[in-house]
Amino acid sequence: MKKTFVASLALITLLSSLTGCKTTVKPHITIAPSESEAIPADTEPDAALPSESAENTDISPDATDSTEAIPGETAAPAELPTGFVANNNVWVDIYFTDNGSFYVPKLRDDSEDASAVNTELSDLLSRIIQDEECTGSDFVYFENGDNIFSLLIIVHYSSGNDHYKCVTYNKEEGIRYTNEDILAYAGVEEDSLYAIAAGGIRQLISSRTSEDGSVFINGELNPDSSLGQLVNSSEEAQNSFRETFSDSSINMDMSMFLNEDNELCFCSGVISETGESTVNEAYSSSGKTYKEALDDVVCGSAHMLDINMDGIKEYVDIYDSSVVIYRISADAKEELLTVESTSLSVTRAYFFDEDGFESKPVLRADLGSNESSASYEIIVVSYDYSEINTYELSWTDSNEDGLISEEDSFILNGDLSSYSEWYDLTGIG
Repeated sequence: MKKTFVASLALITLLSSLTGCKTTVKPHITIAPSESEAIPADTEPDAALPSESAENTDISPDATDSTEAIPGETAAPAELPTGFVANNNVWVDIYFTDNGSFYVPKLRDDSEDASAVNTELSDLLSRIIQDEECTGSDFVYFENGDNIFSLLIIVHYSSGNDHYKCVTYNKEEGIRYTNEDILAYAGVEEDSLYAIAAGGIRQLISSRTSEDGSVFINGELNPDSSLGQLVNSSEEAQNSFRETFSDSSINMDMSMFLNEDNELCFCSGVISETGESTVNEAYSSSGKTYKEALDDVVCGSAHMLDINMDGIKEYVDIYDSSVVIYRISADAKEELLTVESTSLSVTRAYFFDEDGFESKPVLRADLGSNESSASYEIIVVSYDYSEINTYELSWTDSNEDGLISEEDSFILNGDLSSYSEWYDLTGIG
């Protein structure tokens, strides 16, 4: 491919969003089906979602409230349709407003249940698009089996407390699964629901700290852990902890869905890291969290992300040993590139040319690594899609200290490079 950038390429920082330098949190978007075990779940059509506050809109559908017109414009550029075909099961409504971008999936089926779901999702879009506190919506698609798939719709709010809506659908039977259907499919008795969901929450909370295995002991909060001390010293934290594990939060009415591994997943309020409140979380029974799914982890067999900062998300699909990225265009998706790796990260880099440094989003495919070396393919897609440039980078821990340092060696497209150009890009050390 034609290379339009000078070979010197330096990553200054990793960002958790492709749309601007708003945070220093490092994204690590991994497209790879895990080897998981677990089971299934989905929310009933009218299941109540955890409410963020009295001011925030509950994204559960209200059967008596249907907005006639959706304000705002369909996605730019002008030729982009109101919706596009994502895959055999889903198409997507796309709207842009001054507040943000809204991506809402719809079911590609003509069953009575599918029609009801699509009406419900249209009503949802109508409400959230008019909510000044709502900053956009995204979704994750989970392929659960030959006939079953799930959708996790994530509605973003300016407060940072996202809300969720779940749909699990059996396309062979043309029915939306209720929570009872999901538990039956998973082979889980209703009496076991609390223990499974609470176990997922405990693992989620434990994953936030370096106190491996010591936050909870035999299912009980360890009073000597940082969370235990916080709960014992703060009435707010104590109330938030109780609410997290209460029967009113964990029950048959809570929102459920299935991830790509057929794990039973839930949406409920979980004590925040400060303990001051509960924050809505989407999580699996094994403790995997989807709160920052669209920034941190690509889940399931398909996803959307903006890889070139043109304001329109590309569509990502995963196969046995490769990832295919599609450009959304007039009522269809056009294959843009194939990456021969099932592990793909999203980051930013500064490219140097005669005009100086320019920050660009890049895709980083892992080509294989061990404790002392790693190889990557760096992919850059231009704003107008006219240029797709690839760079191959390898790193070797020459001084065997386990860290990237000036003494290590870096090879860029076969030529020796330097530490200053590549520090942090590899994510090692």
